[in-house]
Amino acid sequence: FVLVTDAYDASELAAIKHEIITIESAASRDDPGYLFTAEGGIWAIWNLYERSKALMRLVLSPDVFRIVPAVFGEPAEFCRATLMRKAPGTRHTVGWHQDAGIAVDRHIDDERALDIRNGVPHRVPTVEVMQRIMATRVNGDPQYADGGCLKVIPGSHRWGMPERKALIERAESAPPLLCPAPAGSVLFYHQLLVHSSSVSERNDPDNHRRVVHNEFHAASCEPGDGLNWWPWRHTARVTEQGMLFRVEKGVGGG
Repeated sequence: FVLVTDAYDASELAAIKHEIITIESAASRDDPGYLFTAEGGIWAIWNLYERSKALMRLVLSPDVFRIVPAVFGEPAEFCRATLMRKAPGTRHTVGWHQDAGIAVDRHIDDERALDIRNGVPHRVPTVEVMQRIMATRVNGDPQYADGGCLKVIPGSHRWGMPERKALIERAESAPPLLCPAPAGSVLFYHQLLVHSSSVSERNDPDNHRRVVHNEFHAASCEPGDGLNWWPWRHTARVTEQGMLFRVEKGVGGG
């Protein structure tokens, strides 16, 4: 994994946060794309860029995303975006896990099937597919060590995909690394990297710990089982020359 600390300037970051706050203001418990904490605040928004192609362009425009195809050795395709939030006073935590779900074009009812998230089928791919996916976390707010920032287990991307109980036992016996980061930074990491986050101990009313979690797959990578990637309406391809945005590509998710 690698952290790039200066991906956005102040005006770019302000525009991103303004667009995110606009999306948050439309939150409703009747909308399955919004997930809420026990305290009633938003902690996640699924299918993020289907709500705003403007936000997609604001987030993904910087040249820093050329890191992704450079690592893959080929162009990369956008495959999923989620907003994650940890507001002041929230006791929400996320235990040790891998981001093992991918968005596919149809549901197959078998042992790899996951839930349908706001209209989009998800499933667990093979290790080979996971090795061709990269996560990019755009930090809209400062991520403090005592504010529930990301924790990772260095080298855990080499563990494969152990069962949940075995993964947690192994993670709890390994030394974790906290990943504090400034606002406007981007954390790039292997999709199999084991990670978690703790409760925020800060009382800063202005820090909502917003993170835009993006995922890209190598262009030649297929999800397997005869499936295709979910056809988002707003999507993009990144090459070592930069980002190419495409809109109204397919039927898309709500």
